[in-house]
Amino acid sequence: MAKKIRDIRRPEIVRALFDAIMKLGVSLPSYDQVAGEGGMTRQLIRHYFKDPDELALALCDYLA
Repeated sequence: MAKKIRDIRRPEIVRALFDAIMKLGVSLPSYDQVAGEGGMTRQLIRHYFKDPDELALALCDYLA
């Protein structure tokens, strides 16, 4: 069975967040900074993570 696009995009966004934090520092980067790091748009990130806290939680899951 093929993966849903959501199952592909969300980990890409979380990885971009991780890369942005490694480059910019520990504070949570803006959607624009994450988008720039991941080569995607801010709107795409907001589509999958409407709340920054949800994105931060996904990063914690990624790190665990």
